[in-house]
Amino acid sequence: MLVPKANAYLELPAKLVAAGYTWSARPSGHWAPAIVELLNQVMASSQAFYRERPMSVCECQNWLANKCNLGQPLWVLEHQQQLAAFASWQPFRPQECTQGSLEHSIYVAPEHQRRGLARLLLQQVLSSALQQGVWQLLAAIDQGNQASINLHSAFGFTQVGSLPRLARKGDQWLTLEIWAKSLQPPEPN
Repeated sequence: MLVPKANAYLELPAKLVAAGYTWSARPSGHWAPAIVELLNQVMASSQAFYRERPMSVCECQNWLANKCNLGQPLWVLEHQQQLAAFASWQPFRPQECTQGSLEHSIYVAPEHQRRGLARLLLQQVLSSALQQGVWQLLAAIDQGNQASINLHSAFGFTQVGSLPRLARKGDQWLTLEIWAKSLQPPEPN
């Protein structure tokens, strides 16, 4: 398992600073209620989150505690002390030989979309991944999530797979696309 190094945050663009955005220095557990609210909103209004049952705050606290125990990062952008967007990553597979392949997720609150927050979070994820020797960064994206597909494509991710009818939400079958970006492989020992 990769052990995260001290996180250096990217500098926020002046326009975001002027608009009141900051990187959060609060412990990740602080954000559980806001993350639940955002994910439940995404779940109810789109196909970007493959889930039908709302997440509970307790469930989110457990998820965050597990991420913390495993040394997995959570990057939060806040606006006026409220959650605006967040990103995280986790191993793509649990086996030790795949430790350098990580899957990331980015979520932006609807009222903060189209301001460059997802782009900034993806830059942060990529910067941290390069610092930590990650060799493959993956994103699992619903085929209908054109904004996420466009974002990842702009950063050099390519679609490497498709899983038709992977999930069913209500009466709709969903297709999950796997997008990947190869980073510098680690130097041999």
